[in-house]
Order: sequence, then structure tokens, then C-alpha cells
Amino acid sequence: MSDGVAAGQRAPGHAGPEAGSAVELGGEWEPSRVLVLVGLVFAFLLLELPFLTEAYHITVDEPWYSQTGHSFAMGRGIHNDVIGSGGGDMFFLYAVFLGVPFKIFGTTFYVGRFVSVFFGVVSIAGIVCVLYRMGLRWREVSLCTLAVIVSNLSYLTFRAIRPEAAITAFTVCSTFFLLDALRSKSSRSAAIAGLLAAVGLMCHPNMVVIIAVAGLLLGIDAIRHRAFGPVLVYGATAALGGIAVLVFLHFVFVEGLAPTISRMLTRTGASALGGGDGPGLLGASIANAQDFFGRAIVGGRRGLIVAAEMGVLVWGVVSCKRLASNVLLPLLAAGFLALGFVVLQPFSLRSFTAVEWMIFATFGLLISDLQRRGGGWRMWAAQGLLALIVVNNLAGDLYLIRRDYGAVRYSELAERISEVVPSGSVVLSHQLLWFPLQDSTVYNEYSRSRLLEPDSLDALIESGDVDYVVLASEETFATMMGGALGDNTLGEGFIRYWNSVRAHAEVHGERVETIEAKGYGDFTIWRTGRAPP
Repeated sequence: MSDGVAAGQRAPGHAGPEAGSAVELGGEWEPSRVLVLVGLVFAFLLLELPFLTEAYHITVDEPWYSQTGHSFAMGRGIHNDVIGSGGGDMFFLYAVFLGVPFKIFGTTFYVGRFVSVFFGVVSIAGIVCVLYRMGLRWREVSLCTLAVIVSNLSYLTFRAIRPEAAITAFTVCSTFFLLDALRSKSSRSAAIAGLLAAVGLMCHPNMVVIIAVAGLLLGIDAIRHRAFGPVLVYGATAALGGIAVLVFLHFVFVEGLAPTISRMLTRTGASALGGGDGPGLLGASIANAQDFFGRAIVGGRRGLIVAAEMGVLVWGVVSCKRLASNVLLPLLAAGFLALGFVVLQPFSLRSFTAVEWMIFATFGLLISDLQRRGGGWRMWAAQGLLALIVVNNLAGDLYLIRRDYGAVRYSELAERISEVVPSGSVVLSHQLLWFPLQDSTVYNEYSRSRLLEPDSLDALIESGDVDYVVLASEETFATMMGGALGDNTLGEGFIRYWNSVRAHAEVHGERVETIEAKGYGDFTIWRTGRAPP
């Protein structure tokens, strides 16, 4: 412990959170703490559940992951039989987390998004436990957790069918036990933290960055205190997740282990080490950082807020002695950014959700530290700044809801399509329209023909086996695909797909219905080939 009163300690007369080797939720859990936790979870649900499938609109990754979860739910294994691969069939556990509720409640857009809301509830409850474990008072706990709840990044992550919500939940829970491993040198806590991190790794590869940073911090602590048990146990248990993924890729995944590893390396910093005309590792890392902060400040509108958040993070990093073991959180967040910019190519803004909450926790540590030093205007300024961030982010969430309010619900669009296209059909359509076509054989613009039968779009069209075409208008298709239609090979493939399918429908199909869906666009359904009238 450092000299002075550490941010992780309580005033005399209260049990210090550093004391004891058993894992404690920040001391005794009196009813007031339970009320705070329940109230914050309720606030989270109050923000997330309304307009769950309306704000924001479906994105291409959501049916992608849902396809693999649906395949698992239907007993076909962890395999994406629409695209051919991707969407949770490599880091397989997220497909299981989706598949189980799909099996129980049915495969719908709402159920898929509700899975992320569930992981959000786990995350919020876990954050409250971590903040109390750090010794913060209920006011700081409430304000910091509210900042997480209304964060624009959290709002989107916890309502999207993507694994970042799961990674955030397992990161939060793992961090709780990491704190105890640092304080009490408990190998048991380190083992639990490692197992939770391993589960997160089986959901998405970005978890390896968090594991690496946490392992480094435990290693430094082990050298300082000559206690190597926690870091060894943490490394061994976290490695179980990587071993499970490798075994799955070798024995189950359709593309096999070696080609998959090679392809994955192209999305890491290793791809920048090959020389040639590329920017190199340093250039790629700088580009990652520029892109991350460029999107975070939203064209300069959030520049001051992002600067304040990064400033608090720097304060946490340089306050190692003052914060004692609580410095784990700002170091984890800073380490994730620094290593992520180097290792992950590209660095996704949404992946930052897993550690963004640690910045708000550091705000709480700053406020607590200032209060112990006598309070004054600095403490009130820090509280006011955090409150301003809460209000600003809440305004952003409400703007998103207002923007998408009044659009046709995705469920209504799906119902219109499913009324026309019967189950068991062979359909040419779009990735975004997969949910109403889930019980048919679907081929879309993302389908990887080399992994499917037949092995090309032309072969499928020429076979005469296509029953229906559900296609967006040219204007709607351009809006749906956005920047993907740029001057590149991928965009050319998307355009070729739309042109080929449209030509086939116009020549060999009968126009059945045109659907005008406000907020999504115009879609036309053709009956072709074998489909009965």
C-alpha cells in the first residue's frame, strides 16, 4: 500500500477492501447496495428494451451470427450454411449462447437482440460489484454506472447481435476476481478470472488482448511481491479457451485449422510485418489510433468529452501508488488501447466497449480521491464533468431513438415476406432479409460459393432450382450496402450479384408483390422456377 489513504480503502471504522483473502463484494452487502444494483439494472432495461428492434436498424453482422446460432439450435452443428463460414463458427461459444434461446423461444430478431441485453444486465450488475469492491460510495457507484448505461457505445453494443456484449460481460466478471487476485494473492481468484477470460476468448478473438494485458499486470505484480501462483494459474486457465478454439478449428470448422490461422493473421499486426508497400506496423498502429479517435469524437462534436475521458485515464495510470490494486482498471483500459492498436487490424470501435466502463470507474476513483483530500471545487468539477458526459451520451441515445422512430418494424417487414415465401423454398435474397427466410435455402450477396452447393451463383440460376427472388430496388440496395459498393473487388461482387439476380427475376420470374418499408426501402418478390403459383 502507498502512503496516505488509498482509493481502495475506507475511512476508519469500516472494513478495508484490501483485507482478507476471500472474495468479498466490497465488504458487507447491506440492503442499500442491493437497492442500488437493482435500480441501476432497471435503468439499463428501461433504456434498452423499448424500441429494441427499431433503434437502430438491423446490420449485416446480426443475421450472420444468427445464422450460425440457428444452425446450432436446429441440430445442424456450429456451422453457417448460408454464407458458408464466419459469424461465430470459428470462435464458437457465442453461437451456443444464441442457439439455446433460439431453440427455446424461436429464431427471431428480437430474441437475438435480447441475448445481448441479457449480457448487458450481467455487465451492469458486475460493474456495480466491481465499483463497490474498489471501495467507492453509492453516489460514485451510481454516477459511474449510469455513465456506462447511457454510453452511446454501450447502448449500441447491448442491443446488437454480436459477441462484444458477451465479451464485455466476461471481462467485467473476470476483472472482479482479478482485483482479488492482486490484493490477496489468491490463486483461486486468479483461476476463476482466467476461466471467465477463457469463456470470453471462445466467443471472440479480441479477448486475447485483454488476457495478454491482464497477464502482464499480474506478472509484474508477481515479480514485485515474489508471489507467482496467481499469474501462473491465470495464464493456465485462460489458455484453456485458446486450446478449445484450436481443437474446434482442427476437428469441426469447415475450413480447417491452418488456412483459418493464416487468414486470421492477416487481421492482426503480423500482416504489417511482411514488408512491401504497406504502411508497416508503426504506420498501421497510428492509422488505427487515428481512425479510433476520429470516430470517437464524431466529427469534433465530442472532442472535449473524449479528451476528458483520456485525461482521466492518464491520471489513473500515473497514480499507481495512490490507487494501489485499483490501478488495475485504468491500466487494463490503457493497455487494451495500446496493444489493440498494434495487434488488431483494423481496430474496431465497438470492441472498446469491453474496457470503456473502466474509464468511468477511474472517474469514480478520481472523485473519491479528491473527496479524501478535502473535496473542494476540484471534486465538484470532476462530478460535474462526469454528469455532463452522462447527459451528453443520453442525448445521443435519444437522438438515435428519435431518428429511427416511425420506421417500419423489422418484424413487420419479415412477416410480409414470410406470408409470400413458403418454408422450404430456394431463395435468392439479401443478408439483411434472412430472418423471414430462415427455414428456406437462402443464397445472398455474402454467400461464399466455394463452400456451398452449387459452387457458384450462375450454376444455381442455371439449375432452375430457384423458387423465389426477394430483391431490394437499386436505390435501396445501394443504401443497404453503403461504402461496401466502393471501387473494390468486394463491391464489384455485390453489384454483380444484384445485376445477375435482377436479370434472372425479370426474365424467368413473375412479380408477386412489392413491399415499401419505411426506413428500410423497397423490396420486390418474384416467383421463379419450380415454385407453384
